[in-house]
Amino acid sequence: MNQSIYDCGTNYEDLKKKSDVIYNAFMSRDTTQLDKMIKDIKEMTDKKHKGLSNRYKELSERTLNDNVRIAKHAFLLFGLYMNPEYAKSLVTPTPKVDPVKFQLFYMELPKLCAKLQNGVFSSLQEFVEDARTLYVIL
Repeated sequence: MNQSIYDCGTNYEDLKKKSDVIYNAFMSRDTTQLDKMIKDIKEMTDKKHKGLSNRYKELSERTLNDNVRIAKHAFLLFGLYMNPEYAKSLVTPTPKVDPVKFQLFYMELPKLCAKLQNGVFSSLQEFVEDARTLYVIL
């Protein structure tokens, strides 16, 4: 049976999501895996930095529990930036991302985060869209 080009595209997209947790987090409507990544980053951050503000705790919980994917993606991106040990866990011992692609992206991530912190991006959404686009096209 011949598959349509759309079926082939869907199959290819599904394979990419299964082989790359960040791609899955960015592209999947189901946030189960993304939420797990955020929980892991939050736990690492809480252990590493004792006495975090109530505001941080409230906003990180709200990000986790709400369905706003832009906020979740921003948390993931900043979590990767602020927790290099978490980023490393995506590559070793068993890669959950394409190691070469991830390394190229990870080298650009500090620049993107600095642009957000310095007000170059006009919104959190613009930051996330630029980061997602960069990750997808690499």
